[in-house]
Amino acid sequence: MRTILILIGLLLAAPHAIAEVDCAALFAEHLETDLGLSYHEFDQTPRQGFRSLAGAGCPAEAADLIERYIEETGATEGSLMWHIAQLRAVAGDYEAAIAAARRCIREDDTGDFRWNDYVYGTIAFLQRDRQALIRFRDAVAAGVDDHHGNAMNVRLLNAMVEHFDEDYAYATSQVE
Repeated sequence: MRTILILIGLLLAAPHAIAEVDCAALFAEHLETDLGLSYHEFDQTPRQGFRSLAGAGCPAEAADLIERYIEETGATEGSLMWHIAQLRAVAGDYEAAIAAARRCIREDDTGDFRWNDYVYGTIAFLQRDRQALIRFRDAVAAGVDDHHGNAMNVRLLNAMVEHFDEDYAYATSQVE
């Protein structure tokens, strides 16, 4: 989960620090180099794979790169789809973000980690449903002592509640 906070930080800080970036050219370059990376190199390594595009301020292209990676490699790791959801949301494409997020719902979500509640809370934010967001945030908060991932996710949901009238990129950049 720490990687989610790092990703969001990279996504949000980079556009302000980097002047004009040719996202299309950068995407084309990464298509040539990144589709052969291992899952760990592509998804879990800072400044590699899609994270390089995201860090350059190209969230839509980073999501496109993940989609191409999945097509080319047949990768099934859930984090890839969740990163697509986050990147589409950062890019302001809430409809695509919601569709990707829905694909992250786990049928076997019965453990202490309140993953589905976190995903549903994020979807509620993107759908502009404050009451549902608060309900799912409260469900994740109820499990803070049960799993370490719930603490980080409740911070993200708290930021969404506190900055409900802002966009996803701004709201999630305000995590305390």
